[in-house]
Amino acid sequence: MRRYGEKILHALLDKYENSLLYRGENKRNQTIGFAVKKSTLPEYFDETSQEYAVIHAQLWELEDKGFLLLHWKDGKEGHILERCTLQAEQVSGAYEFLSRYPKREKEERLIRICRDFAGKHPLGTSAAPGARRVRGAACRPGCSSGTRSVLLPDAADFK
Repeated sequence: MRRYGEKILHALLDKYENSLLYRGENKRNQTIGFAVKKSTLPEYFDETSQEYAVIHAQLWELEDKGFLLLHWKDGKEGHILERCTLQAEQVSGAYEFLSRYPKREKEERLIRICRDFAGKHPLGTSAAPGARRVRGAACRPGCSSGTRSVLLPDAADFK
């Protein structure tokens, strides 16, 4: 069985992570929504199957958990779904439900790794700005030049 609810919840979290609401810079009330239409969820509109019933069941479960709110056409619940909106106050639970790490946590982890790695590269830390040639690695499969260009940041960028 397809996981439509998880697909939609992931899409909502992606939108949330790229919003002002996530960064705490929103100046007005903002909602994060997923429009249910043929381009975003074609299976919902397939008249030869009962897939819409599966989608409804999965989304009702997520609504019961408090992760999203369902908006029905003409207010007729269980009829035609128009839109799903993320419940911002339940975002941490949604991340946990999907076994997904928040973007901020991933960014902080990457910064820690870069700080730990700074100054430990075998080529040293006094790199000239811009790209440097690194010998000994093929630039692509079948390449015989034996070099490739890589951009090595200065260690000071990570302190």
